[in-house]
Amino acid sequence: MTLEEMIDNIQEGQVAMAKLNREKWFVIKLKGELYDYSEDGEVLGFAMVSLKAVRAKWTLL
Repeated sequence: MTLEEMIDNIQEGQVAMAKLNREKWFVIKLKGELYDYSEDGEVLGFAMVSLKAVRAKWTLL
């Protein structure tokens, strides 16, 4: 799915994974906002929209 589709469909407390080439990263929705999220389950800070995020394929976990 695209970034826009992920934003429209992610639920509170849900994690989404992005993949671009061989890189992957995660975000979580908390209190209506998207935060970067580590594979270890740590919230890292507000997620920033980038060209990389727009080009990535997103999956809701």
